[in-house]
Amino acid sequence: MKISVKKLVISIGLALSCLGNMYHLQGHFHLQQELTGHRDHVRSVAFSADGTTLASGANETIMIWKFENGEWRLSQELTGHRDCVLSVVFSDDMMTLASGSADRTIMIWKFENDEWRFSQELTGHICYVKSVAFSSDMMTLASGSGDRTIRIWQLRGGQWELLQELAGHADFIVSVEFSTDGTTLASGSRDGSIRIWKLENDQWAFSQELTGHEDCVTSVAFSADGTTLASGSNDSTIRIWKLKNDQWGFSQKLAEHESCVNSVAFSADGALASGSIDRSIRIWKLENDAWELSQKLGHADQSLVNSVAFSGDGITLASGLYNGAIRIWRKWTGKAKGAHKLVHAVPEKESQQQVIITNEQPSEAADVNGEDLFEQSNLRKRSQRPEEVQGAGEAQYVQENNDHAEEGQQEASEPAAKKQKTERATWGSFCNLL
Repeated sequence: MKISVKKLVISIGLALSCLGNMYHLQGHFHLQQELTGHRDHVRSVAFSADGTTLASGANETIMIWKFENGEWRLSQELTGHRDCVLSVVFSDDMMTLASGSADRTIMIWKFENDEWRFSQELTGHICYVKSVAFSSDMMTLASGSGDRTIRIWQLRGGQWELLQELAGHADFIVSVEFSTDGTTLASGSRDGSIRIWKLENDQWAFSQELTGHEDCVTSVAFSADGTTLASGSNDSTIRIWKLKNDQWGFSQKLAEHESCVNSVAFSADGALASGSIDRSIRIWKLENDAWELSQKLGHADQSLVNSVAFSGDGITLASGLYNGAIRIWRKWTGKAKGAHKLVHAVPEKESQQQVIITNEQPSEAADVNGEDLFEQSNLRKRSQRPEEVQGAGEAQYVQENNDHAEEGQQEASEPAAKKQKTERATWGSFCNLL
């Protein structure tokens, strides 16, 4: 059989093009699945250490999602908080879940008999609990609050007890995070600063203040090796801080986002993700001692990004959105079959959920800039989706947070006796403000 030179050249060209596309896709994140069911903004998402369980917080509920047979499915819904859930985090052994809420409490949930059960309620904060974090040894829990304090809780005899209260920030505490070795705690505040706390003689002590952001510090995250700290801010930037000679120093400013950065997270392999109300996630990688933008993942339809989290292996990324959805992004390796099937899990009842499946493949999922193009696919045509909370976009989001901040400031300054008389209705509005 004779093959013309022209056809041979065309065949070789197509083969090289396919190889080029595969090379481009390798190591990039692509939309795998969208989870719906929450009926308000998803303010926090967190993976279990093995990456098979995802927790999401919105309204007064926490949803537990399990990865089974190549799909994420709703496993359980946890209720008990009396106001919106603002933060969720798993312990490293995956047996404990902590949640912080606008109802000023932290709830502890234990995994027993193949399900999550309420275990303990921690009280004492006099304003909303915006962030919770476990230490790596799972014996310490930190909670950051609008009352400008951090509470350190210690596990003793199976129960969590208050160990210490840390003060020093001049405004609301928005984010707390432990280093991997559990000896350092970072806190980000609306006062624009980051404070570093060190464990010394079984007590936490202030060590250093990091300044430079021009607005609220919304999120802090340590790298896996504990030598890098990232901070996201309402000034639309991310700042990178490096540990040298036991002191943290400014290293680099990342200014690609077009609006407030709500969340930052490191993966185990060293990548950094940032989520913003500019409706995007940016993936950053360290190249030649400098952080560079590697990929941009877009969100449309008022999908402001509230929270981002990596799975333990760094292969999966979750984003919690303002429109009530959670998006699951997976790093393309070219090996996992069916890894890019889009599944929309829509819980209708506790014992029933509806699944809508499309078979979009990732071969054209990203343009040369890594922009997500699935927005042009069946995602825009989805039906039978639960009612979404539709905001007015970025301006409304910023105004809601500013209004809430001023309201919370007055709450935090009230005397304790007066606070006990504060009507529940005042706090009932927080779900639309945080």
